[in-house]
Amino acid sequence: MPDIRVLEDRTVKALAARESKYARECAVSWKNALDEMRVKMSKIYEKYAVDGVLTRAEMSKYNRYVTMEKQMVEITWESVTKTKAIVDRLRPDQYNESFYRYAWTIDNSENIRVAWGVLNKDAVLENLANDFYFISKDTYGKNAVSSVRRALNDGLIAGKSYPQMVKDLKKSINATNKNLTRIIITEGQAAVNAGQDNTYTRAEQKGVDGARIWDSTLDGKTRPTGKKPANHRVMDGQVRKDGVYQLRSTGETAPFPAYAGLSAGQRIRCRCHERFQVEGYPPQLRVSRDGGVIAYQPYDEWDSDRRKALAK
Repeated sequence: MPDIRVLEDRTVKALAARESKYARECAVSWKNALDEMRVKMSKIYEKYAVDGVLTRAEMSKYNRYVTMEKQMVEITWESVTKTKAIVDRLRPDQYNESFYRYAWTIDNSENIRVAWGVLNKDAVLENLANDFYFISKDTYGKNAVSSVRRALNDGLIAGKSYPQMVKDLKKSINATNKNLTRIIITEGQAAVNAGQDNTYTRAEQKGVDGARIWDSTLDGKTRPTGKKPANHRVMDGQVRKDGVYQLRSTGETAPFPAYAGLSAGQRIRCRCHERFQVEGYPPQLRVSRDGGVIAYQPYDEWDSDRRKALAK
């Protein structure tokens, strides 16, 4: 019978690959936006540049600057709208995919067939709703427009050439896409973990006995010990009790990692998962980002061995 940890880690990789596809789709949208800006800016410089630069005097005539800014903002908002829609698709999609993939791990590791049923779309969306997501999405759009406007205004004041202006616009677009990637990682993980948690709840309702355990990612990027950062390294291996995990660094509680009700410092870019330990079957293996499949170790033990190896 396959080890459930190996199947769960395979599922983690598959879900991460799906998330990456959404991130790439967003990156393409912003690349296309930048390409469109380049074309329009080239025509503007060709028409109005004096000795290769846009001057305030020339751009003040006939509302030229206002027209230029409007064109760039329209391109920006179009990409903002497209990428918001992509992230809106990501969340329920990852929830559903997570639910059924983790159902597969239980079926195949336990050699059983549970009647998993069909997920209710409205219930899924309600489960995923959180203020942080709506606020961050709104802020993302406003910041994208402000960043483009700032690049245009600064370029005009400094008398920048076409290549310099485009370079500044590229920096603005890259920063916006980086911000969006943070939202994708945070909300994608929250959706995956919510779907996974639902799978385990259904399994228990169907009579599968087991414990839910916090599973931290085995690499050096996992949130470290510190005064305020969420110490997800020490959370590794904690068993969920009374329906929640107790986060040791802040005292917050959550039904699963990256839970929407946690503070921003506890959930932004969190990569932790749950794992389901079937009663009587302790884990034998786990996957390390650095070393592949290894014998099971808690995070602290794994990290201690890693540091000793680096010191040699």
